[in-house]
Amino acid sequence: MIVAADTWADFAGAVWAEPTTRWIVYVFLFAVFGIGV
Repeated sequence: MIVAADTWADFAGAVWAEPTTRWIVYVFLFAVFGIGV
């Protein structure tokens, strides 16, 4: 399935706008780099 780049950009922007999503990303990055290093 091919999706236009602008559609992905809109979707990513909407998801990133959610504070909970950003919190999950931050926790994931901390787990990967904080514990992995």
